[in-house]
Amino acid sequence: MRRRILVLSLVSFVALAGVTGAPAAQGDGTAPAQIVGHVLSPDGSPVTWGTVYCYPTTGFFGNSSPGYVATTVASDGSYSCPVTPDSGDYVVKAYRSAYPTTWLGGHLGSVAALPADGVTVVTVGGAGETVNVQDITLPEGWSLFGRVTYEGSGYDADAVFACAYDADRVELDCGVTHVVGTDGSYTITGLIAGLSYTVYGASDGFVNSYHGDHIGYAGATVPVGARLVTGAAGDAVRGIDIALVKEAMATGRVDPDVVATAGGVTVYACPAFVGADGLGYYRTDSGHGTAPGSAAPAPNTLPASLPTTVTPTTPASAAVPVCASTSMSPGSDGSYTISPLVPGRDYVVIGVASGYVNAWYGGYLGDAKLNQRDVGGTSADQLLPARGVVLVNGDPGEVVPNVDLAFGPAVTRATDTTDVTDVTNEAPGTVASPTAPTGGTTSGPAAIGGPVVLSVLLVVLGLASPARAGVCRRQRVTETRFNNRPGSPRSALRPSRG
Repeated sequence: MRRRILVLSLVSFVALAGVTGAPAAQGDGTAPAQIVGHVLSPDGSPVTWGTVYCYPTTGFFGNSSPGYVATTVASDGSYSCPVTPDSGDYVVKAYRSAYPTTWLGGHLGSVAALPADGVTVVTVGGAGETVNVQDITLPEGWSLFGRVTYEGSGYDADAVFACAYDADRVELDCGVTHVVGTDGSYTITGLIAGLSYTVYGASDGFVNSYHGDHIGYAGATVPVGARLVTGAAGDAVRGIDIALVKEAMATGRVDPDVVATAGGVTVYACPAFVGADGLGYYRTDSGHGTAPGSAAPAPNTLPASLPTTVTPTTPASAAVPVCASTSMSPGSDGSYTISPLVPGRDYVVIGVASGYVNAWYGGYLGDAKLNQRDVGGTSADQLLPARGVVLVNGDPGEVVPNVDLAFGPAVTRATDTTDVTDVTNEAPGTVASPTAPTGGTTSGPAAIGGPVVLSVLLVVLGLASPARAGVCRRQRVTETRFNNRPGSPRSALRPSRG
């Protein structure tokens, strides 16, 4: 059974007081309220068999909100959304394959939060009321064509995504196709004219691979090596090829008593790299770092018994993928498998359990939120502890075994921001790992201590928005587009449109 990929982008939500649609007809107060209108093609003719979504503004978040209504456009281009509750504010979106997603008011593509420019709010007064709104005219989009390969041969990947982001890493639009031929050929339609998109393929057993020269899902960014693709209205851009690479994995074990006592354990694998200052860092940009306000009970020292952490090999200037994660529930035997890991990349592996200090692979226990620095284009870079961290690195298709995590005794956590360790004056050294697992490559010791509650920001992205919606997206769905992707490597894809 195929695992699923996803993605994520988290945005803040703003509730609004509504503005209006068109004049409303008063009903008898018994039938549902209706939002009605027409959807037109670029030449003004009716669009047939598209879909219109009506979203309550209350709870709107990442292209969708609870209680939305989806309705089919009739052959004359008309639609009617029976909304519940019968009073309140709504926003309306139209989708038809081959055209960009268009909102009432003219906005194209994704809407992370409300209010938003070009998104008209429709106010419904009560049961039985019919609110007639302006026509939604879909603009002409453009299409891209390409081929997915593995080791030089065509491969029928699970999905191909095309996503555009602004400078603030806000999703502007995302298109996806789950229809990839046996020869690897694919098409994505309905892209917005003038926007630049990153394009990547996703499939079970592989890391997300971008058009260009980058592997590993990179969230709402344009990773180093990825090639942007831009088109004008009506364009058919060809040759957008993608070469898939097999993922690496790590397996290990946690004491099942810890899993039971803590009510579950989450394990994170986050990429490590060397900063411009020559020190070792790991990235928590996907939200898998320790939360602020979590003091550890351990002394502000690093035990001399822990071996020196080896400096990662990847420079900060290279693209850094997001973290992978997996969770265990009470009753588990404590064994875990975590993927996808980008082959050839160094990772720290960290266990997080309620009531325990974070445990790193390599023996380190403690928070790792120290000395947060912007050394690679993000403020989520964390300086590695100088000792006690073993880095994990696997080849394509390799399973790195015996990445076991040893938690300390259960503790009562404080609520201040005292750091667990002091790594400001000690850079990672070059001592080889004393306990490298059989198979794979490890360097330096590894373990994370920290608050039990992680601040999780998530693509993937990715995770569930009934709109075109992603850390690895691995899921087959029947919809062809969805918004608001990037999240976390084992997140479920949100249903497309709705």
